[in-house]
Amino acid sequence: MVLHAFGRRPCSTFKPFIFTKEELASILEAVLMLPSNSQFLLRAETCSIIFSLLYGLGLRKGEARRLRVLDLSLAAATLFMDQTKFYKCRYIAFGPKLGNRLQQFLGLSRKRPPMKRTKP
Repeated sequence: MVLHAFGRRPCSTFKPFIFTKEELASILEAVLMLPSNSQFLLRAETCSIIFSLLYGLGLRKGEARRLRVLDLSLAAATLFMDQTKFYKCRYIAFGPKLGNRLQQFLGLSRKRPPMKRTKP
């Protein structure tokens, strides 16, 4: 290909898959059935909130992985994303439904017993 010779990459054949609302509801329902274990006490709740953030706010998976509690402002209904794509920072607003879910999740995570550390 001629464009490739000038440093341009050939067009991708990737086509994104877009879930319907019904498919997404089914996935979130299934996630809530995930069993917890001693290493991951809030597995279902954590996966559910992560999927909600990915879908509802359009977060990238790396952004969701790097989220910290201090990045969340329930009062301002925003998430602060530090060092996103191209090393930029941004604020993401969220609605009251997601805000309530985040608040419930934080309440659950604060109530859980601390994890026991095992020696390697």
